[in-house]
Amino acid sequence: MSSLELLGEVVCEGGEKPLPGPDHLFEVEKHVLHNVKVADDKHTCGITGICRLVNEEFLLSDGRHSKLKLLNRSYQIISTGDVPDWPEDVCRTGQREAAVAVDDEEDRHKILLVCVKAGKIEHIRTIKCQHLCVGLAHHGGHLYIAAENALYVYDMAGGQGRQLYSDDTGQDTVYKCAVSPDGSRIYITNNTNH
Repeated sequence: MSSLELLGEVVCEGGEKPLPGPDHLFEVEKHVLHNVKVADDKHTCGITGICRLVNEEFLLSDGRHSKLKLLNRSYQIISTGDVPDWPEDVCRTGQREAAVAVDDEEDRHKILLVCVKAGKIEHIRTIKCQHLCVGLAHHGGHLYIAAENALYVYDMAGGQGRQLYSDDTGQDTVYKCAVSPDGSRIYITNNTNH
């Protein structure tokens, strides 16, 4: 499964045995733990998001240390970048670009757009928001932002945002989000209602 680009419909060709249905539970044959703690981390890492860049590097958001951590394809940390506040999530927006959802205790909400160049994490620009930013997804030049009880969409070119959906039945009804590869569906986790 580690070689799959995304989880979804898998089609077998030729005489291969067909894969089990969508409700099949897969058995884990092997798992490997990787330490992502760096020398100046004072606590256990609090990984709040992860995305894979096109060149097989991974970008992690470590909320407990307010850092982004860049891992190579062998899962070794090759660079870190400080984030001014608490990073809630990270998602890829381009080949070597990513967006980072950031919130702080003083109700400042923003999306940091970063680029990875020559193994370094560089800040490109910031999109300020008037709502919480706890989950992110990207598709077709649009950034989808989960805000605990609402979903917003922003145009990456102009940063203009609008609310797409809301659910006020609890506190974390729109906690994380994802967009299907063809953009036809948006998936939302609803922690309040399990």
